[in-house]
Amino acid sequence: MQHIKSVLSTIFTYAKNEGAFDGANPVDGVLIPRHAREPGQTHAYDLAQVLQILDLLPLLAKTLLVTAAFTRLRQGELRGLEWADYTGTELTINRSIWMSVVNLPKTRASRDSVAGNSCVGGNLGRMPQVHG
Repeated sequence: MQHIKSVLSTIFTYAKNEGAFDGANPVDGVLIPRHAREPGQTHAYDLAQVLQILDLLPLLAKTLLVTAAFTRLRQGELRGLEWADYTGTELTINRSIWMSVVNLPKTRASRDSVAGNSCVGGNLGRMPQVHG
């Protein structure tokens, strides 16, 4: 239910910002019933499973997965990464791309640098040699 409420609120906010809707967001103030079904169970792979998957992947796919799995970046921040953001030891998060729109990262803390661990750095360091 919360997801549906969030999506509806986002749609009305977007419509208002685009000038297609003039008025208060009708989703504001809507309460989720106490007896609403709880969100379903989610699953996260453990480190052993992630490493097993990585062993099967080619370098480009492995590098993408390692960066996503071990940097804790949001999807838009991952999309916004460029080679210039990688210094050899860390990634600087300068932008976020969502639906082709380039923005600053979501929070001030998100705009910080992410220290590359040996797994991330080792894969990123090999990419320019392979893919230019």
